[in-house]
Amino acid sequence: MKLKKWYQHYLKTFYGVTGPFDEYKQAIIGKIAMMFFPPFFLGNGLIAAVSLIFGYRYPETTAWVTPLSIFLYSFILYSILHHQLRKAGVYDFDLEELSTEQVT
Repeated sequence: MKLKKWYQHYLKTFYGVTGPFDEYKQAIIGKIAMMFFPPFFLGNGLIAAVSLIFGYRYPETTAWVTPLSIFLYSFILYSILHHQLRKAGVYDFDLEELSTEQVT
């Protein structure tokens, strides 16, 4: 039971879910995350492989290009993830389930 609460708290914090965390929001997050994480890890692996290849010949350039490219790639993918979650309505409040103190 504690593991489930910790897992749900982690998902709510990481994805910025507001309001009650129901099965619909959990299913949407799971579906969108499965589209997001494979390209994320494959892209980071590709960037690391390219940096290993070019790092021998151009070490100074690789030292600043690799972290910058990983940051930009992660930022672009996170922006796409954020847009998909906003479009799916995960961030929306359900006003019927909130108390009057939380609405005002």
